[in-house]
Amino acid sequence: MMLHVIKSPARAFDMIIDAEPWAVPYREALRGRLNEPSGTPADDRGTPAIEGFEAARRRASIARWDAGADTWRRWTQRIGALRARFQREVGAERLLAWLGFADFSDHCFADAVDFGTLELPAGVSFARASFAGDAWFADLHFHGRADFQAARFLSRASFENSRFERNADFRHAVFLHDARFTSICACQGMTFRDAEFSRDAWFRYSQFLGPLDLSKARIGGEAGFGNCLYAGDVDFSEAEFRDNGGFEQSIFSGKASFARASFGRHTRFTKSSFQKQPLFAGARFFAPCHFDDTSMPNIQSPVAEQLKALEQGLREA
Repeated sequence: MMLHVIKSPARAFDMIIDAEPWAVPYREALRGRLNEPSGTPADDRGTPAIEGFEAARRRASIARWDAGADTWRRWTQRIGALRARFQREVGAERLLAWLGFADFSDHCFADAVDFGTLELPAGVSFARASFAGDAWFADLHFHGRADFQAARFLSRASFENSRFERNADFRHAVFLHDARFTSICACQGMTFRDAEFSRDAWFRYSQFLGPLDLSKARIGGEAGFGNCLYAGDVDFSEAEFRDNGGFEQSIFSGKASFARASFGRHTRFTKSSFQKQPLFAGARFFAPCHFDDTSMPNIQSPVAEQLKALEQGLREA
């Protein structure tokens, strides 16, 4: 089926703006941003520097959410139809990235929420948002940037089976109950730097195709990071595992740092594969740590020898 393409860029621009009434007051400012010779493609933040624009977009996102799932689905369908119709128009994708970015930053969700049945067509921000009830993001496809920086999850949080196409930011996020990230796929970078998991944190069977950062993260309950593919560099430096930690049967293709990490109970790297030498300098183990059948390059390296001696000492203790 051939798509009907509007040949006038100005006409395409106006039709896209008219489809989003909240953006109409910013029509000329947006047009100017798109027409600037020095303008860059839509960035990962999806935000043009226009006074009042972010606040208006945030109000529109919350109003759309409050109106219910059907209203949200009609909006995502409209964004998808505009993207298909104007896919060859210069600037259309950039404009749709600006208008299609959902912003819930600083919002307080008083009840349980389920985004798993909805679409997020151009990224989303939940920065500093709080979730009083269960927060369900399972089976969700994050097409754009996912910003959960400093978000607070006061009840259960589930991101199981979700796919993150762009960067995912959970720095300083707080999870007061169980957090489930099992079977996710993170296509680019993902960070939980300085995040606080008060109870269990499950990441088993996940694929991290870009770098993963859990440096200085604190996990109070079970930490499940086993059966995962870590295709990029991983950083667990200065992380604190207060309960059992599982990294067994995982593949670490990039650099892996556990420098100065603290392991409070049993920790398992059984049958894991490190394609580069892992770093455990300054790591502290307060209970047995298992490296049975773990594969590392250059078994005679100082790191491997230290691990071998550590394991032997724990067995004899």
